[in-house]
Amino acid sequence: MTYFLSRQSAVTKILNRLRSLTLDSENIPSGTRIHIAELEQLLRDVRLGRQEDFVLSGDPPMRIVVVN
Repeated sequence: MTYFLSRQSAVTKILNRLRSLTLDSENIPSGTRIHIAELEQLLRDVRLGRQEDFVLSGDPPMRIVVVN
């Protein structure tokens, strides 16, 4: 499914996904740590306007297109 969101809404979606992955910050598996690092990079890219289209993993995955 594709969502057309403002940049701020896209950033909020990424932040919510990051929060859901870091709830139990003491016992984070290495695979999840890699995913967190990828999300942090995506967050920077979206904020800076370098990323306009991406897939946010989850169930189901969300394709997000940033519109101005």
